[in-house]
Amino acid sequence: VTNVYNFTDQILVLRTLEYLQYPAKDIEFIASAISTWSPKICMVINAMAMGMTVSLIPSIVSDYTKKEMKSVEEKINRSISMVIFISLPLVLGIVILARPVWYVFYNQNAYGSLILSFAVCSALLANVYMILSTICQSLNKIKLVYIVSITGFLLNGILDVPMMLLMNTLGYEAFIGSIISSIIGFGVSVLIGLISLRHTEKIKYTKMIREVLKTMVPATLMVVVLVLFNLFHFPYDTHVKAILKIGFYALVGGSIYIGVSYKMGL
Repeated sequence: VTNVYNFTDQILVLRTLEYLQYPAKDIEFIASAISTWSPKICMVINAMAMGMTVSLIPSIVSDYTKKEMKSVEEKINRSISMVIFISLPLVLGIVILARPVWYVFYNQNAYGSLILSFAVCSALLANVYMILSTICQSLNKIKLVYIVSITGFLLNGILDVPMMLLMNTLGYEAFIGSIISSIIGFGVSVLIGLISLRHTEKIKYTKMIREVLKTMVPATLMVVVLVLFNLFHFPYDTHVKAILKIGFYALVGGSIYIGVSYKMGL
């Protein structure tokens, strides 16, 4: 599904940016950055989150087979909370460090870092979508998997061009609209999946909502500190300096996030 999203975005971005008279060189770069280069960096977020949550799935299958729905509900809440808890600091860190991260991987480019800062937000919702899709399959809700996947994909495809034209009209880079349409597509897919499980299996999400709201506290503190660091403008004119800056921010941000989360019992 993620590959289909990227392929659709690539085609529509090419056509729309050409219509908006972007230079051909910029169009080629932007399309490649959206469909290939940014997703490669986002794979770090996807891999870490999925690797730490997918182990819950066999347990959900076992409990569902035994009709132990209270345990199923608890593990669904835990897996979604966990994927957000793991993904959120990575996403926020890359948003703040988009320029040096892009520089380390692909060298300096204003378009590239801007695309990356939006693409990682899409990756966060894609993570939630992936774990929810796997949960639905575990509960034998195969029809629901198709419904949420197709609905999200169609919504992304339908909104791509209008959102790009809207961004251009508002004075922003048009290609941002394409990534926003992906975020909306994944978001609606997640919403449909959660609502459907609420109705069919009576799954309640009180614990998940509470945990996600608590996660916002260490995440906000981490962002505030890193943004303050950004005011000092640590220069990086080589890859080594850029890596050192990323490492320093990761150490400080990670310590704050993990430390506050531990104190809060998260």
